[in-house]
Parts: sequence; structure tokens; C-alpha cells
Amino acid sequence: MRCDICGSDDISLLNTRFGYMYKCNGCGATVGCHSNSKAHKPLGKFADRETRELRIQCHNMFDVDRDGFPRWFGVADRNDLYEKLAREMGISRGACHFAKMDKPMLRKAIKVMEEWE
Repeated sequence: MRCDICGSDDISLLNTRFGYMYKCNGCGATVGCHSNSKAHKPLGKFADRETRELRIQCHNMFDVDRDGFPRWFGVADRNDLYEKLAREMGISRGACHFAKMDKPMLRKAIKVMEEWE
């Protein structure tokens, strides 16, 4: 396993109060693990502080609109909203997962979602 941020292979598996996560000992980037995976499969790509903050911003924008309602209210389901985001970003539905996105892609997602307002 290599860090997506710095390329280091000096990675530690940590057991935190939130579950397992990998931490890069080279740059401090982290990635969470699937809670039901005995193999501790990463949830996405390693993220530094700025990337984590962008992911949180994306989730907040995606989950709740400016009036405080779930963004997918009135949409068939949440998956349909992910499909809309993927289409408007010009990426596949499989790539439309914030944990898999890097900073440029997260910024692009934010721009798309700002236009939904």
C-alpha cells in the first residue's frame, strides 16, 4: 500500500475509537477502512487535512440544501443524485464517490453543486 499524497509505503494501521484507519508515517495523510472488512479495506484514497476538509464540504453540500432539507428530497433516491453529479462532472458513476476524489475533483464537485443552489 502506498500513500496517494506522498507515495510513501511507510503505512500504519490504527485502531481508533471511530474504527480502523491507515496513516501514512511520511506525511500524516489518513484513510478510513470499511467497518465490516476483516482485511481492513480502505474506503477511498489517502487524504491530507485540506482534502479531508474538501470532502466534508462536499458531503455537507450534497446531503443538505441551503434550506436545510435533504438534497435528494423529491428525487427518486440518493443514488439518482450521485448519477446527476457524475453526469455533470463528466465522470462515471463509479468514480463519483468523494472518498475517491482528489482536491481538483472535489473542487469541481463543489462548483457543480453550487450551481444547484
